[in-house]
Amino acid sequence: PSRAEEDDMAAYLQVVLRETTKHRGKSGELVRVRPGYARNFLVPRGVAVYATEKNVARIEHEKREALARAAKLHAEHEAAAKKLASIKLTLKVKVGEGDRLYGSITSKDVAAELAKAGVEVDRRKLELGDIKAVGTYEVKARLSPDVTATLKLEVVKALRLTRSRRARAPAGSPAGARRICGPGDNLGTTCETPGDGRYSSFRPARTASPSTR
Repeated sequence: PSRAEEDDMAAYLQVVLRETTKHRGKSGELVRVRPGYARNFLVPRGVAVYATEKNVARIEHEKREALARAAKLHAEHEAAAKKLASIKLTLKVKVGEGDRLYGSITSKDVAAELAKAGVEVDRRKLELGDIKAVGTYEVKARLSPDVTATLKLEVVKALRLTRSRRARAPAGSPAGARRICGPGDNLGTTCETPGDGRYSSFRPARTASPSTR
């Protein structure tokens, strides 16, 4: 080599990157840097190591292990995506006028339903639109930068309890054998009709409180 090339070689040294950096290269690559930059920044911070024969061999071994781990993780993500694609979730919700939801469905709600189905997915990886009405929707699960699963979510309205003011006496009960639950009873309270031991479920009538003088 010429004198200029020798001077240039002396002004640089080789290091092996342990991390991917924006301006230098990818992890595991052999790069040339100035000695002061390697000595004062790259090596002390663990970003690179000097390119000795031992270090180069160690980095190559670490690269092979990293590739094997990445391949295994990718296969696991692919299997999880296939399982998610076969799932159809159903969420029962309370609705108001026009079948509009009170609030909206969140990723936390979907993650909880998936857990019930035996699939654990971080709710931060779930992507769903603004769900505020009953219907069928698609939910995306971004398991990794290159693996995304899509599953079906059906939002249906929950059945309402039938309301009536009185518990009707069944046939064969004594005349007038009917009772209204007291104001302390809640919707769906089971109230006994005296005389035959049968039960009816209804919203209790509210009775006026006696006035005080």
